[in-house]
Amino acid sequence: MTIMSDAPESPVTRWSLLSRMVRSDEAAWAEFDRAYRPVIRDYVLSRGIPSGDADDVVQIVMTQVHRDLPELKRDPRHGRFKAWLKTKIRWRVEDWRAAAGRHRHEPEVADESTTGLIGRLPAQGEADPGESLDRAFARQLDAEVRQRISRRPRMRQEMLQAFLWKRHDGWTSERIRTALGVQAVETVDTWIHRVQKLYDAELVRLRSRWE
Repeated sequence: MTIMSDAPESPVTRWSLLSRMVRSDEAAWAEFDRAYRPVIRDYVLSRGIPSGDADDVVQIVMTQVHRDLPELKRDPRHGRFKAWLKTKIRWRVEDWRAAAGRHRHEPEVADESTTGLIGRLPAQGEADPGESLDRAFARQLDAEVRQRISRRPRMRQEMLQAFLWKRHDGWTSERIRTALGVQAVETVDTWIHRVQKLYDAELVRLRSRWE
């Protein structure tokens, strides 16, 4: 049976991909670039950096990730990848501001070590542009978790399909039962419950590495 429903398409930068990147896998680096360059660029533009300069800032970030990622993997004192990447982006934005002399006209930037946010704290009612990175990470974690549980030896495609329809599409158990040709709704609910438990456990493990 083919899985017919899935979460929205998203960047696929997972911990397994980072491991390939450390091994200088060119395809992995190209995948990372496709996933993150647009997200990083949107954030940089949201900080008021002109388009032409934004491209330069993003390229510096990507170059430094390429240079420093092996050290991150070797030394846990650097923290987790998500915070590590955010810090690099924030520093590069502040470098540009300092070089351009524009920091004199910007609100004071909160210290990363105390706020945990990229750049300045947003004003009340203002969306934090760093949320785009958080959303990307959430999608990536979801993609990695689903990939891992789908490879479980006893994971049947019908079970995973039922879970995806319920979780991502909001289908009722009765609708899933009809679509899959299952005799009892209770069977569908049992499948969903089992897959959810596996999903939650795997998500906890991966979060310890990412976030």
